[in-house]
Amino acid sequence: GFSLDSSVLHMTHGGCRVNMIDTPGRGDFLGKAIAALPAVETMILMLDPSVGIDPVARRVMKVAAERNLPRAIVINKIDAGGNLDEFLAHLQETFGSVCRPINLPADGGKAVVRCFKSSDGESDLGSVSDYHTGLVDQVVEVDEGLMEQYLEQGEVEPEKLEASFKRAMREGHLVPVMFTSAREGTGVEELMDQIVELFP
Repeated sequence: GFSLDSSVLHMTHGGCRVNMIDTPGRGDFLGKAIAALPAVETMILMLDPSVGIDPVARRVMKVAAERNLPRAIVINKIDAGGNLDEFLAHLQETFGSVCRPINLPADGGKAVVRCFKSSDGESDLGSVSDYHTGLVDQVVEVDEGLMEQYLEQGEVEPEKLEASFKRAMREGHLVPVMFTSAREGTGVEELMDQIVELFP
């Protein structure tokens, strides 16, 4: 089925209370999704790779950007097969290179690996190090001091990057992309950790 109306829910995670508004995703109810935007601090768009990037997704992202609302994207159903590498590339073509993964699918969609605070390992999309570098490059661009340190030393401590990560989101310079399988629970814990730790 699908939602007909917006629903308010909340939870506590990592000692932080998180309030959410779940809105309908069908085009018939687009107005209800847009009407919820003034009530949120960050808009998270959930996408199904088998459906692709439909007009509703494009419209909601456009309206959120026009309102200077921090945005993030969750790619769900990573265990269902499909070419996630191609889908991510299409996402970046559609919404810009500001869309950067902060975790990656691994083990055939049965797990996720983080790539913001770690550069080790492999994922279903390739080397974690490559995605880590692209993400850090994007984040340090909003802070001249961090940019200078990064250029001189080749790395910045993750703790120093968090404030710039939030600033980059607020300025529309970064749209974090996360991977999950809600049905299997894959990546859900990591998603909540990142919302609490990194989102403005």
